[in-house]
Amino acid sequence: MKKVLMVEDDPDQVFMYTEAFKVADSDFEVIVAKDGEEGIKKAKEENPDVVVLDILMNGTSGIDVLEEIKKDPKTKKIPVLVFTNLVQEHIKKKVKELGAEEFIVKTDIVPNDIVKKVEKIVNRH
Repeated sequence: MKKVLMVEDDPDQVFMYTEAFKVADSDFEVIVAKDGEEGIKKAKEENPDVVVLDILMNGTSGIDVLEEIKKDPKTKKIPVLVFTNLVQEHIKKKVKELGAEEFIVKTDIVPNDIVKKVEKIVNRH
């Protein structure tokens, strides 16, 4: 079974997207980190196949998590899908520069499409 690490501090979002993976009958185990610090820790411990990362979180931001994942030799090859409500162009540019695979605005996509995106990313790697 493949692993997707979802780093998201909104429990409703976590529930909705975790359920989307179940309903889609995907072969992904969803691991959840409720904040950035936990996300960094779980990325190192769990070695997920992909990370779905929110940017705006309490404490350590998603940008900090992305930087940490990409600078650590153990985790730098893990593809990261940034999933946020921030639509500022400078944020999008920054996460791309840091090595994010994709940048998706939450309001532009439905849960089932996230499952499809994650599957495509993992299949590319």
